[in-house]
Formats: sequence, structure tokens, C-alpha cells
Amino acid sequence: MSDDEMFSILSEQEPDFSAKICEGISLADLDEAAINKMKESYARKQKNQAFLQLPADQVLTDLKLLVMEKNLIMLRCSFLQRRK
Repeated sequence: MSDDEMFSILSEQEPDFSAKICEGISLADLDEAAINKMKESYARKQKNQAFLQLPADQVLTDLKLLVMEKNLIMLRCSFLQRRK
């Protein structure tokens, strides 16, 4: 990679949408099938089938995708997929 390409990448000013916190939503707003798919992928990658038995809120908290603070649930938008 050239110095110009590297500088261009490092100079990008677009916000990191994956670091954004989405407030005012609940676990009920999320697509259960998407959560299960994520659990399956993670369990396969970590070679830990017990991960599949964990409840969604524990999985999201353990993976730092769910933050509970002052009775407020916040989810990282990179994961957010609303039910259809």
C-alpha cells in the first residue's frame, strides 16, 4: 500500500457507525433469528456449543454489544437488526 493510500484511509472523516450507541430500543425490537445466527457463528468459531444455550441478553452483554446503565438498555448499532 502506498503512502498516499495509507494517508487517505487514516484521514477519512466518516464517523464509525459501529461505535454508535442506539438508545431507546429493547431486546424485543431485535430479530431473534439474527441473534441465533450470530450465536451459531460465534459458537462454531470458538468451538463452544454451550454458547448456544445462553440467553440473548447474556450473549449481547458478554460480547459488549449490550450496555445496561441506569435502567437504560443501549445496543451497539453495528449489531442492530430490527424485527420485520
